[in-house]
Amino acid sequence: SKPHSLPYGGLVWSSPRWLLLHASKPAGVAGHLMLHARRCVVGPADFTDCEASEFGPVLRRVSDALQAATSAKRIYTCF
Repeated sequence: SKPHSLPYGGLVWSSPRWLLLHASKPAGVAGHLMLHARRCVVGPADFTDCEASEFGPVLRRVSDALQAATSAKRIYTCF
């Protein structure tokens, strides 16, 4: 999809431990996504071993897909 055709808001992908959500308008940039742990955590230091082992690969796959969908030169992540 081109950035202008991406849906705003809502669930993009999920797994037993993760939810990938698209930001609601106004997002500021096309493709603004938020990866949430299904359980309440303050940050990566609170991940279980299983969550920690999945986080990197999930983040990499999401970043690759976002770059392909938006043609962005850089994908920024923050915690």
